[in-house]
Amino acid sequence: MWTAEKRKWRYDSKSSSPNWQRCRGLGYYEDSQAQTAPASGKQPAACSRRLFLPTIDARLIAIDADTGKLCEKLRRSRYCRPQRRHG
Repeated sequence: MWTAEKRKWRYDSKSSSPNWQRCRGLGYYEDSQAQTAPASGKQPAACSRRLFLPTIDARLIAIDADTGKLCEKLRRSRYCRPQRRHG
């Protein structure tokens, strides 16, 4: 992510594919109700501003827009595979 002066952070999804990666996209979601500070030492803070990155290897990754770190809660892991059923 870039600010007016310099790059704020960079994220590498470490995706690989034998094909040229031509389908790229990015989604944004802001949750004004998200708890931005952890309630306890065990629970991580929620990402109040999220970027959603689909990858060529069929993952959907949620990234904190402010820090560039993975959001801790996207289903049961830090990313999900949309082709699998989650319930």
